[in-house]
Order: sequence, then structure tokens, then C-alpha cells
Amino acid sequence: MEEQREEQREEQREEGGGADSQDNRGGIRYITEEYLLKVSGSQSLALVRSLNLSSTGDKHIKFIENLHLCQHLQVLNLNHNLIQRMERLSCLSHLRELQLTHNHIQRIEGLENLSGLQHLNLSHNRIEHVPLWLGRKLRSLHTLHLQHNLITSLYEVSRLRSLSSLSELSVAGNPASSLPHSRLFLLYHLRSLDRLDDLSVTPEERGHAHQRFDAEELERLQREVDGSQSELSRLRAEQEAAVTRLHQQEETNRALTAQTQTQQHTHTLLQQELHTKTQLLEKTTAELTRAFHRLYELEQELTFYKIDKKLSPLPPCSAQEVDTVAESPYIGKARHVRNTITSTTRNSSSSSSLQTQEASEVHTDMESSRPLLEDCRAHQSTAEDELLHQTEQQPEAELTVTEETKTHPQEALCRLLSKLSVLEQLRDEADETRRQMDRQTEESRRTERDTEELETQLLTLDTSDPQHAHVTSQVSGGRQLLDRMSRRQSELEGRLDDMLSRIAMETQEIKELEQQLTDGAFNLWSQTGHVLQHRAWADGGAVQLKNVLPGAAGRSSRTGAHGQPSSELCAGTALCPSDAEEPGALEEEADREGESPAPQTQQGRS
Repeated sequence: MEEQREEQREEQREEGGGADSQDNRGGIRYITEEYLLKVSGSQSLALVRSLNLSSTGDKHIKFIENLHLCQHLQVLNLNHNLIQRMERLSCLSHLRELQLTHNHIQRIEGLENLSGLQHLNLSHNRIEHVPLWLGRKLRSLHTLHLQHNLITSLYEVSRLRSLSSLSELSVAGNPASSLPHSRLFLLYHLRSLDRLDDLSVTPEERGHAHQRFDAEELERLQREVDGSQSELSRLRAEQEAAVTRLHQQEETNRALTAQTQTQQHTHTLLQQELHTKTQLLEKTTAELTRAFHRLYELEQELTFYKIDKKLSPLPPCSAQEVDTVAESPYIGKARHVRNTITSTTRNSSSSSSLQTQEASEVHTDMESSRPLLEDCRAHQSTAEDELLHQTEQQPEAELTVTEETKTHPQEALCRLLSKLSVLEQLRDEADETRRQMDRQTEESRRTERDTEELETQLLTLDTSDPQHAHVTSQVSGGRQLLDRMSRRQSELEGRLDDMLSRIAMETQEIKELEQQLTDGAFNLWSQTGHVLQHRAWADGGAVQLKNVLPGAAGRSSRTGAHGQPSSELCAGTALCPSDAEEPGALEEEADREGESPAPQTQQGRS
């Protein structure tokens, strides 16, 4: 059988080779509009119903073209040509008969739209397969000639079983037609046939075909069913696996969605925290800026304070300088220079006459007391020499007194600063403890409300209810938590009481230290005033000067209140600092500088 198939293929190749050699000898003819008009003998191709383009001469047609001009063509003959592909035929919707015998066609194609085709002749070609769409598309097909092709399987021909109108079929000359029982096989599958290979079909052949292939067909169908069931089982398993994967994917998607929501919530919290910290940073930056500004002001005040301290022992200025200077160029801690020599002139013109009169009276008194003043200065020099001699004899005693005088206020001041720092820390801790107590109280109230709600819910539940034990455990836990919170509240209250007691103690100690500093400053002023008084009034003649000067001192005080300076009064004041300066001024000087007013003494001596 295989040998017969090979022989048929060789014969067809030889025929094809002969056609190719014939093509090489004769040439190619092209289907043009002029050629179609010439062959049809019609004036219009639209009126052509039948067209015979079979080759009888030396030229053969190789390509199907320009047939769309024949819109109403019903019969087309292209036999004995060199056509290799069935193309450009879909536009012939009215075609009823198509002849393509003795060509080089290898595949049936291009006929899907020819639903009205009734006769198809494709014999003596190189066709190997019958397409599946042929039985579904060409429902009007009555006659099909496929003899002398290369069809090797009868199942290719059995695909035509859906053509219920097919009455005549020719498959002779194909390798499949040489198979045993091929005619019975085709008659069994194509039951609408009346003629097969130019032979009429008898009822006996049809009955014999049914007897022969019923069992085989049943087995084949059973195999197909088994295969279909196996395929169905496989598809079901794949479906179950796909459903499982789908569920897993959904679970993964839900987990990812929950994770995304958690991350978004975390992101929101982080943004809020960042915003809060940014505000805190801005607030801290502002506080730091204010602190630096305050530090700068303190440094500036310290600089002015040092300048004031250096300039305070300067000699008295002249009357011209006092008159020309409007105000002090240095502003220290007290906002003015502590110098009794300089003053400002800012009085109105209405009191100028009274001030001039008082100044003249003071000048007259000072002129009358000038001899006594000279005598008093001489006695003062003598007293200062004696005092210097006594001071040289007692250096150790004075050094001890001076060190004690300087050290005691400094130690008291250090203790005072330390106590203030401790007091500030205790106040901060007390505030923090109060805030903790407030938070603890709020949390206790919230826990108590939750516990009361659970107790109310517990009353509505039956003892046999599974939630009864759970709610009971929650109530017990809430009560234990309330007990712990109560103990914690008691501890916080105890800590707060201790802190308040310590704050009271520290406050009392700070008050005592402040009193000690005040007493020490007063004692320092008293000692300094005593020494100055001893030096100023060492001679008995100074008493007479004191009796002479009260009126001038009173008027000078009034004059100083009006802002008028006096050089003679300044000199007298320098000689008697104990009367010129008030105790409050010396106390302020002792508080600020922490040392005895020796410069004033030196100024008095000068």
C-alpha cells in the first residue's frame, strides 16, 4: 500500500514537472480586463454569467486576478493551468460552479464566503488535507471531485459528514482510496451520498457498511469519550488548582491590603509625630534664641558693670565738664554711673532763679568755712598717718577680718544659688508628679467605667453562657487593675507630699540665706562707715566743720535734686562719705560688688 502511494506521488510530480516544463516552453498568461472581455465576448464584465479560462494553447494562467469585475459570475472554468493558490475568489458571491482541475493547487482555501457554491472540481492537483471549515461553510455543495490528489487518510474525507446536501463524491486516485474497505468507510460516514467514485450507492453496500463499521465507530466514539473524560478530569483538576491559587491570591491581597492600611496608619502617626516634634523644635529654637539674646544682654550688662567699677574711683570732674555732659555714656546694671561727682542738668527755666540764689548762698557759706576746712584737712592727714601706722602694725588682724568679710557673703551666695537650683528641680518634679496623678486619675475613671459596663453586661448574661466566664474574668482583671491604680495613686500622693515638704524646707532655708546676706551687707556697710568716720573726724576741729556745714549740706541736697552741680559741695561730700551717702547706697554697692568701698576712701583722701 505504501508502495502504491509513493508511485502515485511520483506520477503527480512527473505531471507537475511536465507542466512546469510546459510553462517554461509556453509562458504565462495574465488575466486582464481586455482578456476577460475577449474571452467572454461581452461588452460589460458585470453581465458575464459564465467564464471559461481553461488553457488550450501554449500560455497558461498562474495567478487568479481581476475577477472582481465579474460581479454576477456563476460558472468559472480554470482547468489545465498552472495555478498554485486559490486566491481572490471571495468576491464571487454568486458563483455556483468552480472547475480547477489539472493545476498545482496544494491547499483548499479562499472559499469561505462562497456559500452558494454547488459544484467543486479539484481533481488532478496536489491537495493533502480537507479543511474543517469546508463542511461548515459550503452548505450548498452537491458535487465534490477530489480524485487524483495526495489525500492519505480517510478521516480527512470523513470531515465532510456535516454536508447533508452532498450527493456525489470522487476520491479515486488518492493514496487513501487504495485502503481496504475505504468505500464502505466513506459510505458509513457520508450517508447522504448517492454516487461515490462515479458508482451508484446501493442499499446493500450501505447496510454492509453499517455492519462493518458500527462496532469500530462505537469503539472510536468510546475512545473519544474516554479521552474527553480524561481531558475533562484534567481540566477540572486544573480548575481546582486555579481556584485554590485564586483563593490564596485573595488571601494574600487581603493581607497586603491590611498591611497597606496599617502602614498608612503608621505613616499618618509618624507624620503627626513629626509635626509635633517640628513644633517642639521650633519652640525650643525660639526659646534658645531668647536665651542667647538674654545671655548677650547679660554679657553687655556685665561689661558695663566692669566699666562702671573701673570708672567709679576717678577723681572729681571740673565744673566745666559737669556742665557740658548731658548724660552718662555708660549704662550699667543700675542704669547710671555710681559717681556722686557728675550729674545732669535737665530743669525747666521757671526754677533757674531759685537755683542760682541757692548756689550763691552755698558758695558764700563755703567761702566762710574755707579756713576751717584747710585746718580740718591738715588734721585729717595727721590722723591718716597714725591710722596707717596702726594698720601696718596689725596686718594679720585686718587681713583676717577682710577675708572673713569677703568669704562669708560669697559662701552664702553660692549656697543660695544651689538652694534655688534644688528648689527649681523640686518644683519641676512636683509638676510632673501632678501631671502623672491627673493621667492616673483619668485612666482610673475610664477603667472604672469599663468595669461597670462589664458588670452590667454580666448581669444580663446567663451563667451557662460561654461569654459569662469571659466577662467575669474581664471584671476581675478590671478590679485588680483599679487596685493597682489606687496603690499607684497613693504612692504619687505620698511623693507629692514629700516634695511639697522639701520645697517648704528649701524655701525657709533660702529665706534664711537671704537674711544672712542682708545682715552681712549691713555689717559690712557699718564697718566701712565706722572706718571712714574715724578717718574723717580724727581731729576735734572737724566737729566745728560739721556744725558749719549742715545748712550748706541741706541746700546742696536741694540743689542736687534740681540737677545743679557744685564742685565745693562735691569736695565736702568726699570728705564726709558717711553723711553724704545714704546707708541704702552702700548696701547696694556691697550687694553688687561684694567688697568694701575702699575706692571711696581713697577718693576722700585724695
